[in-house]
Amino acid sequence: MERINFREPRDLGGILDVAARFLKQNFVKMVKTTFPIFLVPLALGGVLSGVASSEVWGGLDTSVPQTDPFAMFGPAYFGGLFFIMIGYLLFYSSTNAYIKLYQDGEEEIGMKDVLGVVGKTFLGYFFGAILFVVVTYIGIFVCLFPGIYLSVVLIPMFMIMTAEGTGVFASWSRAFRLIKGHWWQTFGLYIVTGLIYFGLMVVSVIPMYAFVFADVFTTVSQNPGDPEVLAESMGGITQILTYLSPLYYLLMACISLVYVVVVAAKYYSLAEELDGTSDIEKIEDIGTA
Repeated sequence: MERINFREPRDLGGILDVAARFLKQNFVKMVKTTFPIFLVPLALGGVLSGVASSEVWGGLDTSVPQTDPFAMFGPAYFGGLFFIMIGYLLFYSSTNAYIKLYQDGEEEIGMKDVLGVVGKTFLGYFFGAILFVVVTYIGIFVCLFPGIYLSVVLIPMFMIMTAEGTGVFASWSRAFRLIKGHWWQTFGLYIVTGLIYFGLMVVSVIPMYAFVFADVFTTVSQNPGDPEVLAESMGGITQILTYLSPLYYLLMACISLVYVVVVAAKYYSLAEELDGTSDIEKIEDIGTA
């Protein structure tokens, strides 16, 4: 099987093609190696968030007016947010670590290898994520375009941390240098990738939400004007979705691999175009031979 070299200048079609070929070759290996690292906190966060929702619907008494708009914002809700955040940080750091090890020429990539890279980058991902959210949201709040512009520039920042071993601010600076003169094509790539991601997500969750809406519709049709029955039905559905949340997050992680690999391929393409290190390495290999 031909080994893929990410470090080549590519256009939009080339990026999508190399990402598709990489996923075709490595999808199962990536899942086996990286998913055990992040799936537990991600699934736990989903369950806690579902518990927070079920506490609202399950405890809904329609005979008593609901006056507390913050009923669901308890320990389960904030615990869910915390574990989901940790889970996604581990997801991005571990999958990026796998891609880095692959690009570095590792033949057999194990969980221990991935964890070695994650241990060096996790704190950087944590503070980088905070910086990313704050800066882009401020940009969107002040004026929509600055937020969009900064988000496109800074998305590769996390892959830079992993591939180059740099800190948050060095990766920030590097991202601006890489994207210079390539913003619009990068923006277009992310739009196309977002459409692919959204399409896969919709197709994947249709069965779950079809069940929810069918159940609610049946309940309302059979018991028109009865809010207690509707509340009971919603409580039962929320409990079912809570139990299914680990499967849901597993599915979303599988789909998100498309986004992760596309961003990594774009990073390596921009880095090669700016640095040209791949050509230098080829010349050195010829000289050594």
